Amino acid sequence: MTLLCESNRIVHGLWIGELGSLERLTLKSFVHFGHEFHLWRYEEPPDDVPEGVVIRDAGKILPRGAIFRNERADPVSGVGKGSLGAFSDLFRYKLLFEEGGIWADMDVTCLRSFDFEQDYVFRAHRIGVVGNLMKCPAGSALLRGVYEEAEASVTAATPWLAANEILSRHVLDSDLAPQVLDGISNADDWRVVEPMVLRFEPPPDAWYAIHWGNEFWRGLADRNAAWGLPPLDKEAPPPGGLLHELYRFHGIVDARREGAAGPRGVPKLPDALPPRPPPLHLNMLVPRLIRGGAERIAMEIVAALAAFPGCTATLYVRRHAQREYALPAQLAPHVVFLDDVPDAWMEDWWRNLALRVLDSPSPLLFTHMVTAADLADLGSWGVLTVPVIHNAAPSWLDPPAAYAHQHVPFVVAVSEAVAAELRGQACPKPVIVLRHELQRPFEARAMARQRHAIRDRHGISPDTLLIGMVGQFKTQKAYTRAVRVLAEMRQVCQARLLILGGWDHGYGSGRVAYAAACRLAVELGVIADMIMPGDVENAEDYFAAFDVFLNTSIHEGLSVALLEAAAAGCPVVAAEAGGNREALPDGAVLVHDGADIAAYVEGICRFLRQPPRRLPSRPTAPNLLPLLWALLARHAVPAAVPRLPAAAGTLFIAGNLHTGGAQRSLVNLLEALPATLKAALCILGGVTAETLAETLLRRRVPLFDFAATTDRAGQAALCLDTAQRLNVRTICFWNVPAEVKLIIASVLRLRDIVLIEVSPGPMLFDALAESSGWQKRLAFSAAAYLERVDIFVAKYAGGVPPAIGATRALVIPNGVKPPPRFIRLPPPDALPPPGLDPALAIGTCCRLVPDKRIEFLIEMMAHLRADIPGAWLTIVGGPEDVDSDYVRSTMAALAETPWIRLVGHQEDVRRFLAGFRVFVMVSNRQGCPNASLEAMAMGLPIVANRDGGIAEQVADGINGFLVDDPLEMAMRVAELLRMPIRRRQFGAASRRRATETFALGQMAAAYEALLEPSATSP
Repeated sequence: MTLLCESNRIVHGLWIGELGSLERLTLKSFVHFGHEFHLWRYEEPPDDVPEGVVIRDAGKILPRGAIFRNERADPVSGVGKGSLGAFSDLFRYKLLFEEGGIWADMDVTCLRSFDFEQDYVFRAHRIGVVGNLMKCPAGSALLRGVYEEAEASVTAATPWLAANEILSRHVLDSDLAPQVLDGISNADDWRVVEPMVLRFEPPPDAWYAIHWGNEFWRGLADRNAAWGLPPLDKEAPPPGGLLHELYRFHGIVDARREGAAGPRGVPKLPDALPPRPPPLHLNMLVPRLIRGGAERIAMEIVAALAAFPGCTATLYVRRHAQREYALPAQLAPHVVFLDDVPDAWMEDWWRNLALRVLDSPSPLLFTHMVTAADLADLGSWGVLTVPVIHNAAPSWLDPPAAYAHQHVPFVVAVSEAVAAELRGQACPKPVIVLRHELQRPFEARAMARQRHAIRDRHGISPDTLLIGMVGQFKTQKAYTRAVRVLAEMRQVCQARLLILGGWDHGYGSGRVAYAAACRLAVELGVIADMIMPGDVENAEDYFAAFDVFLNTSIHEGLSVALLEAAAAGCPVVAAEAGGNREALPDGAVLVHDGADIAAYVEGICRFLRQPPRRLPSRPTAPNLLPLLWALLARHAVPAAVPRLPAAAGTLFIAGNLHTGGAQRSLVNLLEALPATLKAALCILGGVTAETLAETLLRRRVPLFDFAATTDRAGQAALCLDTAQRLNVRTICFWNVPAEVKLIIASVLRLRDIVLIEVSPGPMLFDALAESSGWQKRLAFSAAAYLERVDIFVAKYAGGVPPAIGATRALVIPNGVKPPPRFIRLPPPDALPPPGLDPALAIGTCCRLVPDKRIEFLIEMMAHLRADIPGAWLTIVGGPEDVDSDYVRSTMAALAETPWIRLVGHQEDVRRFLAGFRVFVMVSNRQGCPNASLEAMAMGLPIVANRDGGIAEQVADGINGFLVDDPLEMAMRVAELLRMPIRRRQFGAASRRRATETFALGQMAAAYEALLEPSATSP
């Protein structure tokens, strides 16, 4: 509260008749800000005169018989007829001439102390000045002249504003125009007043007062009735509006019984957004659909995408082949055999294919097992071709140098092992790893039937160990090793070897490999224990019959059969060849020396007494890999993106728009950034903080809510499409789930879109570590993600990881807005019960999650209550997962501590901060917490544990204390509760620190320079 000088101390007002709610608000609001209010009356003093109000006899200024009412209405505003306004003008002119001081009409609410330094203050008005709020010294010649002229000319019949026009003229003639202040209150216009009545519109900080316009209210009943609107009564304004909240704050109404405003809903997107992009589309090409791993991968990807909402896919096949895959009914419409196309005028297959691809939504064509010469033919027609390399180096169709064609933007490798070989041989194009995941899950009941049927078909007894292998006969499969393994296993138990795969083909020396295996089996006497059904169409049915899956390959790309064995829950023993290590299931045996027969035998023996087989659970977002192919087709390279103007602006991505510090700091930033800076926001987890959404609406920031899409892959796809739709230059991750960031960064690894990671602190690295499964599936590690990030923004100095070089790291602390002049009381149901001492109120704002260590606060309060029995704690926040064990145990503990109040999630925590004496904070893994900054801005001392960036906010012993345990926190809180002078000093230091070090303007300027560097460069 400002210490007022004598000329500002007294405020005068006149009221004739009974005081209503609005008039009582006038009295209480001025007293609240340190004024002494002199209420002039002709009647007896009203009941319950607030302390600080002095009743004066109005008859000493003008006699009661001088009272008159206006006979004419103002032609502009339509108000004034029947009003005492003109008489009130005469009264105030004479009163201020005799007494001096400040005059306020009784429909004026004080918002801050009237600390005017000048002798005269007038309110600006459309006619010049208006007298409903003014200051003049006693004995003023100005007011003598104004009163004498008005007393002689103003009557009931004169125009509504005649007395104010006289005042305006005299002010200008006296060279007092500089004392006419614009913006100290609202304009006298119902269009300005009504929104503040109907909803909560915070008044601007520059306003000293609000003029509610009694004259406007008098005409509302007739207007509303004529328009069929509900009545609007200043005695009972709508709950939740600014006027109603002022009534609650100043005790005009019962703050605990009055209702609150209803939900406002999520704001709509601004108009004129770019159109939505077409569905994702994928083009693939295979020479034939022979029964092989590459073909199986292509078919599964296309089938999965064709069934996924918002995606389309086409698999092109150059020609039919013998023993090709039978097409499932759902896949057949998406497969085009080029030798079936009746385009007689097109003799060239490649031209036919090129035109079809170029006419599709994606100009990229992923090619499997296609030679570099054929790729060059396609490239000559303008098709971007991406060769997919399935095999290890010895089986490559072409050396990596053959892919130097300008229409090959990048190369796909099916495993990290293949990618390493490509890079090792100086592949001229970037290499991206896409490790396949099976799209058809195994089903336990079907497998049980298949096991019996297949073993019965081949005469395999239940007590026989069946070793299974899948793959065409080729020398690289080293089936002779498997024959030796079988011979050794026959010395241990009854065992047989079943190999699925054909040998009558012209690649990989199939017949030679088959003959060698058979010859060795005869030599070792195990040919009778070998089963070789040949090229079987449904090879996956056999995994149910296998007891162990064996892979003895010399080199591999990525074995689809090994993937199938893992998905079927089959024990695996595999040579360390190519991508085998990457595909192994948990518990599998990897043989490091592929020629070590004893190691294979030892590995198989581990599974002789295994428990019943269990199918592994399917991964979350099972469509992840097919969707990744489509996302790369659309977004991976600039040439695949439709031609657009130069990219500009930033797409922010956040986890949600719920009540929380990270979300509030982001919305504060978006509100503070210049309106010329193009920005949009995608959120993944929904909107519950309506006030934050409304702030974005006012700022005209497009808000895209993707909560309806629950899987992370789909959310990443929507974010990428939004970035393309808005043609942004920058994507900024702000508290985003690690899985979504990994997908987006992996898709954009070849693009020049700037990626910014705004780190929440240690939680980022923990989240990345916890997403190791996704990193493996994406073949995109946390290290690769941090390498792709262009700029890493830490919220405190200690938050920059060593892996980020100094050229890519910035420290930008959160910024906090100064609190508004008027802060509402908490909602009625969240007010503290009567009997709690406001002087002993402490509080915190946090979610109920393990990192916030509520148990620390419970123990602290036990220590504090032993010292100060009346102390009580309010926790503003609630659980994120009501079913978690931590929440259940915490709620049970809080139920036993009645001196700790849990008020749940609240959109405006300042409504609670205003009632605290001390703010406490306990947290692990924090960056630059927004809750403590808001408390500092409200002038509260902070007592917090030492963690993360809190030490940069709290100067120990200056604006708070840093503690290590609950007992120390209790001692420091007790010290501040007992020492109000020191508490106020700490609070003032907090406010200064928030204003000088953590100002929102500083934060916004730093991000503006980051997001639009050209705007701030010299």
